[in-house]
Parts: sequence; C-alpha cells; structure tokens
Amino acid sequence: MTTTNETTQKLYGPYVGYTVRHCPDCGTDFISREDGARCPHCGGESLERDDARVCSHCGAIMQSGYVVDGGMAYYDTDDCRNQHITAAEWDERYDDDSDENYWTSWAE
Repeated sequence: MTTTNETTQKLYGPYVGYTVRHCPDCGTDFISREDGARCPHCGGESLERDDARVCSHCGAIMQSGYVVDGGMAYYDTDDCRNQHITAAEWDERYDDDSDENYWTSWAE
C-alpha cells in the first residue's frame, strides 16, 4: 500500500518536505526533514533558514527557483522541474500574477 508521503514524493520528488538548516556553531548548512535537527558535523543546534529552499527533485540548497502548487514543491532548474512537470504543463500553470506557481528569489 502506498502512503501519502510516497505518493507526494512520486509526484514532486524525493526531497519534498525538507528544509535548509544552519548551524551557528560551525557555520554548516544542511538539509533535513526534522525540526530542530542537530548539525551532522558538530552536533550543534540548528536554525531553519528563511532565505533558502531545498530542490524537491535533486536536494540542492537553492536561494532562487520555481515554486509549484503553492510550495508543495521547489525546483532549482528547468531540468529538475521538467522531471515532474512538462514545459507545456508549466506554461498552463504559470501566470505572472500566480500565487501558486512562479519563480522567485528568497535571498535578501
């Protein structure tokens, strides 16, 4: 039986639900699904970064990219996005005034 999480990952990519975390002790940035995850390098407490997202397809840390279905998925490149949404499907979904499907930058 397929779970909701497995269905979401098949639809959007294996890194759905991951966030970018930062360790103020050693300066490491890493991705995790767990709130309050400890740094894999020094074991320090980490903070979630508001200025970055995780590509749902490849797991890359990104500061700009595509937002799909209101944040259900994020993609850093056309290639990653096209693994889950064809260019034609994106053209149908995308709108300059869309609050569900768009390209943006989180960097301040």
